[in-house]
Amino acid sequence: MNRFAAKRFRRKYLVMGGGDSIECSSNGCKNTEPTKYPRNYQVVVAATPDMGIGKDGKLPWKLPGDLKFFKEITSTTSDLSKRNAVMMGRKTWESIPFKFRPLPGRLNVVLTRSGSSEIATADNVIVCGSIPSALKLLAESPFSSSIDKVFLIGGGQILREALNAPECDAIHLTEIKTSIPCDTFILPIDMSLYQPWYSSSPVVENNVQYSFVTYVRLRTSSHEMSCNGSTTHSKRFKLSDFTFLPNIIFEKHEEFLYLRLVQDIMSNGNNKDDRTGTGTLSKFGCQMRFNLRKSFPLLTTKAYTLALLSISSTNQQIPTCTEILVVVTVCSESIDGGFDAQRVFWRGVVEELLWFISGSTNAKPSCNFSKH
Repeated sequence: MNRFAAKRFRRKYLVMGGGDSIECSSNGCKNTEPTKYPRNYQVVVAATPDMGIGKDGKLPWKLPGDLKFFKEITSTTSDLSKRNAVMMGRKTWESIPFKFRPLPGRLNVVLTRSGSSEIATADNVIVCGSIPSALKLLAESPFSSSIDKVFLIGGGQILREALNAPECDAIHLTEIKTSIPCDTFILPIDMSLYQPWYSSSPVVENNVQYSFVTYVRLRTSSHEMSCNGSTTHSKRFKLSDFTFLPNIIFEKHEEFLYLRLVQDIMSNGNNKDDRTGTGTLSKFGCQMRFNLRKSFPLLTTKAYTLALLSISSTNQQIPTCTEILVVVTVCSESIDGGFDAQRVFWRGVVEELLWFISGSTNAKPSCNFSKH
């Protein structure tokens, strides 16, 4: 009996619920530990305000900018010798125009229980019966060494099951602001599990307004001990935990906008003497832009700046990008551990923001922002 026949002979079904699973096979049923998959995935999807994603088996909008974003996200790898995998249901596969499938430059994984031989014979395509079986296969040779990232791109039924699943590391959502009739919907993103990473400014194409938003899952750390000796659970945010993101998304985090500005000033700033004899570096016309629709850009970069200045004064040279990333990682861990952690005076934050927006040149009001 060959390997494939053996798999058909001894089928296994996983019934998920309550954090446990039951493994059913030809030998009966037994309780097992919660299922853990050797690979995780990221979701890429476009949806309307009521989470509509399609109509009549097709996308009910034509957005070249969104297609470009989709291709860039799913095609770009951190290792040029590897490629990414895109997982999709059979209906999503069939909705792709024949001349464009399989999606080029990516391993196409079609999820179907029918085992269609027609799909399986296509080049650059593999067929799997479920997400767990696909993730298991992609973690084995030869795919373990040739596949960089795994993306789940549809369709509706699969996304309803997988969007908030533990194996989903990130959601790259094209938020369609315009109300468009749909007949296929997915569940809302569980915001108790995810946090916005990046949000673009809205754009308009073909009378449809949309923006790109990336949400990342906050993993729970359970190894911390409270004062009474009991184990506590906390969701910790470290930049070093999110290097799995596509580089074009990872570097758009607000911390990197600030650090790149600091590096630019230190590299290209004008050196001026001052009365202290220390001197200053300055550069005019620089901007940092943030989209406040999803989150407030609370920058925890005071420790970063001090560390970068320390590197510069010690080595007598401008910090490299690698040194900056190391500083980000170390300082993030220090902040998580309690260093420089402080409660935010939100009223002062809002007052200072409003003062900047007003364009006032009177600095006296700013003296009151940090009183508390």
